[in-house]
Amino acid sequence: MKLSPGAVLSFAAWTAPKASLRGIPEITSSSTTKGISLAINSLVGASCGWFEQPVDHNDPKLGTWQQQYCVSREWWAGPGSPVVFMTPGEEPIIRSVSSSLGYTFLQNTTMPGMYAQAIGAATVVLEHRYFGGSSPYDGFDSETLQYLTTEQTAADIVNFAQKIQFPFDKNQTSNSPKAPWIYYGASYTATIGSWIEQFHPGVFHAFHLSSAIVEANPDNWYYYDTIRQGIDALWNGTKYGDGGASCSLALNAVSEFVDSILLPEDGTKRDEKKVEALKHMHLFRCLGARRPPLVPQHTRPPQPLLRSPHARQPLANMVLVPVQRTSGIMGHWGAQEHS
Repeated sequence: MKLSPGAVLSFAAWTAPKASLRGIPEITSSSTTKGISLAINSLVGASCGWFEQPVDHNDPKLGTWQQQYCVSREWWAGPGSPVVFMTPGEEPIIRSVSSSLGYTFLQNTTMPGMYAQAIGAATVVLEHRYFGGSSPYDGFDSETLQYLTTEQTAADIVNFAQKIQFPFDKNQTSNSPKAPWIYYGASYTATIGSWIEQFHPGVFHAFHLSSAIVEANPDNWYYYDTIRQGIDALWNGTKYGDGGASCSLALNAVSEFVDSILLPEDGTKRDEKKVEALKHMHLFRCLGARRPPLVPQHTRPPQPLLRSPHARQPLANMVLVPVQRTSGIMGHWGAQEHS
């Protein structure tokens, strides 16, 4: 049985129940393969293709599907040379192989590309199962999603490393374990690498695992404490810092203020007018929807941790006062805004 490689769905379609998905026209295997591969090739100039994977590595009877990859031989030194591997994780492959849409792990502007240039390796990016166009199914429910597991994902990568036939290496001289494969990952993808190292030893020669999640902790408060220290250290080291201001304390003040409106601690009924005001407050929406840019630095040179071109006043005033005003707490200004 051959399953179609999966429809390219918007985020809304991903989160919709199956009944909503039925209205989306099915994308056939051939149209998905040609359409996505041609689009990526034209954007990034990389060699992209499809690799056949089993739906369930423990039950071959369930059939196969097509998983997309992109590879660059720019620094590949020839037969038997290493391969630097990464998977983008929870997003379509296009954002990880196109500098115009994000950044490309195929070039030396990122760590995988820098490693490849240094050791004469090829670089390859493999799309994660169930993301982008790499899915065993065209609809998602509790039955089809049961094969979206860390075990299956790790097995995909191992199978790919051992069996892929690159267009420039027809004899598979650079497959694992014939040639060294180097795994690069950050956060979730680093965690996948740690599982592969643990449960599939010998497939990869080396690992670069940045911020791998190796412990399931339901109360990881110190994650945010590290962010707090980083924000404050950087802020006070810029021309915008006022010497004693604390960005993290200002953000905490905003959080406590909003909590006092939404969830009064004294048990009193919340003021629905203030709650309604928050719904229309652009600053509040921005703070709620956008986390500080504290992301792994894949690019070179590193981007600023925190930018605030409008920070010409003490941080508490810049962040907290507009929140108070917009919610009507400071009287006349807020009343005018929401009258």
